[in-house]
Amino acid sequence: MSQEQAAREQLLRDFTLEQGVPYKVYRTWRLIRQVFFSLAQQKGYDLNPEQFFLLIRLHEKDGISQVELGDNLFKDKANIKRILDALEKKSYIERTSDPDDKRKHKIFLTPFGREVLGQIIPIVANVRENLYAGMEETEVSQLFHLLEKIDKNILLHYADAFPSGEADKKTSRNHA
Repeated sequence: MSQEQAAREQLLRDFTLEQGVPYKVYRTWRLIRQVFFSLAQQKGYDLNPEQFFLLIRLHEKDGISQVELGDNLFKDKANIKRILDALEKKSYIERTSDPDDKRKHKIFLTPFGREVLGQIIPIVANVRENLYAGMEETEVSQLFHLLEKIDKNILLHYADAFPSGEADKKTSRNHA
């Protein structure tokens, strides 16, 4: 057996899911997602985490373009359209033509969307508080910092995994 084959065999013996950050992040996200679904359903909200993220982004930057919103949330055109269609059907958002470029759409929260967001944010804030229970503020800060480093490394080393130019846009916007 060659040295390379022996190293590969050793790696296979030692490799576990629990050692990998991607699995830990995925597992944690799945748990958070389930909590969100459960609480939203209990409180009578027809909203999933992706839709909530989009509403929050609109709350932060109402009137953002559909393309910019998709880029900002790492969603391709088909996914962002699907999410927007669902939110528009629920009357949470409205799309208007951009007066400067009729091919583009600007997305706005409706008064009803703002009302729903105002009701659900305290629920999500409570979940956040519970997520960080037992953690010092510096630990939460460090967690954010480490996740940002991982984001930056992914975008730096695997830019070819993203459609042309997307990684550059995400890197400059999210890691400036």
